[in-house]
Amino acid sequence: MKGYHKILKNMAILIADPNSKTRQTLRKMLTSLGHQTILEAKNSEEAFKLMQIQKSRIRLILSDLQMPQMDGLEFLKKVSESPSLNLAPFLLMTSGLFDSHFKKIKKNSERIDGFLGKPFGQSRLAQSIQQASIHRAKCRYKILFFGETVPTAFAQALDKSQALKRFKIQSKIETIRSLENFEHSRKIYFNFSGAWLIDVSSISAEDQVALRKEVLKFKKTPLGTLTPIVCLHRNSQTLSLFRGLCERYWNPTQKTQDWIQLLNEIEAQKNSAWEIEFLFHYVKPSLQQKNWEKAWKVVQSMLTLSPAHPDVHTLAGDVLGSMNRFPKAVQHYEIAIELNPTHPRPYIQLFLLAQKGDFLPRPEQIESATQYCPKNADVFFTAAVLQKKLGDYPQAQALLYSLLEVNPWHTKARSLLKALC
Repeated sequence: MKGYHKILKNMAILIADPNSKTRQTLRKMLTSLGHQTILEAKNSEEAFKLMQIQKSRIRLILSDLQMPQMDGLEFLKKVSESPSLNLAPFLLMTSGLFDSHFKKIKKNSERIDGFLGKPFGQSRLAQSIQQASIHRAKCRYKILFFGETVPTAFAQALDKSQALKRFKIQSKIETIRSLENFEHSRKIYFNFSGAWLIDVSSISAEDQVALRKEVLKFKKTPLGTLTPIVCLHRNSQTLSLFRGLCERYWNPTQKTQDWIQLLNEIEAQKNSAWEIEFLFHYVKPSLQQKNWEKAWKVVQSMLTLSPAHPDVHTLAGDVLGSMNRFPKAVQHYEIAIELNPTHPRPYIQLFLLAQKGDFLPRPEQIESATQYCPKNADVFFTAAVLQKKLGDYPQAQALLYSLLEVNPWHTKARSLLKALC
């Protein structure tokens, strides 16, 4: 269907309806729309078992309201109570409502992502799926802030951000000042969290260790893969335990306007998370086949969807570098470093490009690489090779000595150091 978002076609859809003819009709409509993975269940219990097996693969639920044993709203309640299953948009299909349903619907109104009154056609179904997907992303409106005090500029930005005003939610931020109220906040707000902000410098060393474990666990969940995590820090030394865990790193002393830009970028990343996740998988065959033109078309779509995603810019640099478009590749690696200075890969790729061509990285980029990635052997080695090429032998030796302190058995580093001495 014209205008139907092509990425939505790749969602696995679960149909829960006791009527076999309805399921058959829905399957035909969905197949016609381009959906390939369609699962069916004749009641809620069967649907829930399918969800437990498939987990995060199911990206949309089409459920009838009136089903035997457990109706659609009771099924929704059961799904909502499971953090690993509560991400999929939920469309409720109805052919008639009784008074007993109205109270239940009002109670679950925030979790229902749309209604479909039977009978409906393919056009109405497509429109409802699109709206439900957008609504589910917007329902993750909470910003969880880990730290002692919310920066003034951040609080002001929350009031002024146009992206957040759309939700008309009065309480957008939940402040977690210690791990004592962490468990309480997790139970209440985690399924509604649109982003995590961690003010590393305001958390005690003991709490940092415990919080790091929680962040690692969260990032392994389906919701964790869709939620932007931003580390606030005033200098690289305060990051220590959180290096590599956050998608973005941010100085909390920034002005209100800068905070507004960050919030808008986070919102764009959150709303496009499923699509970006799919495109990362979709582009892999093109990368393996070295079909760079096709891969670049996919990457361009990713950049449009989430222009402030560091991993997308790193991928853009990889593809453009393979196409020998070195200046453009350098630009994307530099953007990736600016967004996330603790991720080693953009530095390594940037330094490898410098060894191949005429590009020379700025001295502060080499300094930043060794500062933010202090124990990464590849960063130090590529930086040392580059310094050797630039003729700065003392700096190359210093980098190699630092590397060998961490990894004394690094053969290439030992050989290069021997050649320099």
